[in-house]
Amino acid sequence: LADRIGKYGKDIGLKIFTGVKMTHEVVEVISKVFYEKVKKKYILFTLSTCKRSGQETSTRNIIKVLDTERFKPLVVFLCLNEEGAFPDELRSMGAQVFIRHVGRLRQPFSALRTAYWLSSLIKGKQVKLVFSAG
Repeated sequence: LADRIGKYGKDIGLKIFTGVKMTHEVVEVISKVFYEKVKKKYILFTLSTCKRSGQETSTRNIIKVLDTERFKPLVVFLCLNEEGAFPDELRSMGAQVFIRHVGRLRQPFSALRTAYWLSSLIKGKQVKLVFSAG
């Protein structure tokens, strides 16, 4: 039964989350954000480490090319510790940075508190687009 459920889930996932479909959906969301008539839009990036690696470097590259007249990057680090200078690097590029020590997110209360905090931040800043990693 577990094998059948796994195969069925994989088949559905491969049909729904194709590269072409996901690209079109991302382009559609970004287009809506770019052409919406609002002064400055917040874009939230969530990362899982304060050190620079693959996803973090991609985030830095996106922030580097943002039109700062129209967009304000917010970066949230959901991590166990603050090892690494990556948050300072992003601050120097104009990003507003939050570091949240999350402990182990497998613990239900820790995950709920973090989700509540993130949703409050998104609502309070009226974030228009969210990129998440980790």
